[in-house]
Amino acid sequence: IRDLEVLRSVEFHAGGWVEADPVPIASGTAGHALLRAWAEENRPPDIVFIKQEAGWDSWDYYRWTVTEDEVLANAEFIASDPVLSKHVTKIIVDDGWQYCYGEWDANPFFPGGMEKLAATLEGMGFQAGLWFAPTIIEPHCRIAQWDTDMLAMGESGLPCMAYECMKRVGFVLDPTREKVRQWLYDLFARYADMGYSYFKLDFLWQTFKAPRFYEAGVPKGDIMRRILEPIRAATKGRADILGCNYHFEGGPDMVDAVRVSGDIHPMWKSVQRNSVPIACRFWSHKRLWLNDPDFAVIRGRDTSDDPDLNRLKPNLVGNTPQNPDPGALNNGLSDLSYEEAKTLLSIVVGSDGVRNLSDKLPRLNERGLDLLRRAVAAPYGEAGVPLDLFATDAPARYLQKIPGGLRVLLINWSDEDRECSLNLNDHGFNVSTAVNFWTDEPVAIQSGVVRAALKPHACLLAVISQ
Repeated sequence: IRDLEVLRSVEFHAGGWVEADPVPIASGTAGHALLRAWAEENRPPDIVFIKQEAGWDSWDYYRWTVTEDEVLANAEFIASDPVLSKHVTKIIVDDGWQYCYGEWDANPFFPGGMEKLAATLEGMGFQAGLWFAPTIIEPHCRIAQWDTDMLAMGESGLPCMAYECMKRVGFVLDPTREKVRQWLYDLFARYADMGYSYFKLDFLWQTFKAPRFYEAGVPKGDIMRRILEPIRAATKGRADILGCNYHFEGGPDMVDAVRVSGDIHPMWKSVQRNSVPIACRFWSHKRLWLNDPDFAVIRGRDTSDDPDLNRLKPNLVGNTPQNPDPGALNNGLSDLSYEEAKTLLSIVVGSDGVRNLSDKLPRLNERGLDLLRRAVAAPYGEAGVPLDLFATDAPARYLQKIPGGLRVLLINWSDEDRECSLNLNDHGFNVSTAVNFWTDEPVAIQSGVVRAALKPHACLLAVISQ
C-alpha cells in the first residue's frame, strides 16, 4: 500500500464540533491472522451464541407462492424422516405470508392465521420462525397513507421511495422517531407472544438509502442499532434474530446470526458468486455472531423428481413491454448437477454456519435426500479457513477444525478436469488417512498431501480423524 486515504461523510452543523471515530490501522504479512485479531478485538466479552441447529425456510423454492399447506407439508416430511427429524429444528416462513410490507398480518394463503401456525409447528416439535422486512413500507400500506411522519425523507424533506427490489418499491421507516421504535417493539412483541422464536430480518441496509432522518447527523451504525434495539427488547430471551443486509457497524449484540452472502439459488453461477463473500467473512463466525451462508439448496435434474422444478419464473418481473427478447428472464432457478450440489453443500458445511434448507423436500429423490441428510448431520466445529483467500479470486482450498479432527475442502471451479491438492505438512498436521464425507470412501494421503482428480465444478470434502 503506497497511499491511504480515510474519508468521513458528515452533515455540516454551523457552530458545532464534529468528531470522527478513530480509525485503527494494523499491518502485517499474515492476512488471516489480522482478520481474526480484528474480530477478537471487537468481540463482546460476554457474548453467548445460540445453539447451532438446522432449519427449513420457504423462500428459495416458493417465494411469494408460499402457502400454509405447503409449509406444513414440508414440516411433516421433516418430522417423518429418520435423519432430518433429528437435526432440523426450525421452520421459517419467509416473504409471502403477509398482506404487504408494513402491514404484517396473514394473507389469504394462510387461512388459519399466523398464531395457529406457530402453535401447530410447536406441537410438531419445531421452533417457528418468521420473515420480516421491518423498515419497508409499501405505498398502499396504511402508514404510507396516514402516518407519513413515521417515514424517512428525501432531500425535499418529504417521504421518499427509498426501497426497490424485484420491482417492489416502498418508503422506509425513520428509526430516529420514538413513534417508529414503539411500533417496532409492539410488532415483534405481538409475534413473540404468538410463539415465534426466530425472526429473519431483511432489507435492513435499504433504510440508509433515505438521505434524511428526523434526527439529523445520526451515524449509520446508530441508525442500524435504533432499528434493532426495540426488536431486541421485545424479543429478548424469547427469540433469536438473523440479520440480512445487516450493517456490521450495528454491532454484534443486536443479532444472533448475520447473512454473509447474497441470495444463493440452485444455479452454478450463484454458487460461484456467493462462495467469495462466504470465504471472505470466515473470521466473524463465532467471534461476533454465527455466519449465515444463506440456503443449503440442492434441487436439480439429478436430485429432484419435481415436475414443477422450473415452473417458478421470478425474473420475469424484469421484462418490459418493449423488450423484444426476454432471454434468460424466462428461465427458472434450478439447474444444479449432482456434483455442483455437493460443492454448494460442502461450502455450507465448511463455513460451519447456519444450515437452512429451502427445497420442496417431498419432491427430492434419494440422491438428493442423502446429500441433505449428511449435511445437516455433520458435526459443527470452527469456520473453515480459505487458505488461498489472498492468492485467488475464487478460494478453492479450505481447512476446517472439527471435534476430533479436520475437514479438508478442495474445489475445482473450472470447466475442465483438474487435479487439486493440499499439503497438510505446511499447516502442522501429520496425517496419512482420510474419508470422503459424501461417499464414506477412503481418501489417499501421500507424504501428507491430499490429492484429488476432480471433474468440472466438483469438490472433495475429506474428513480426517486425529
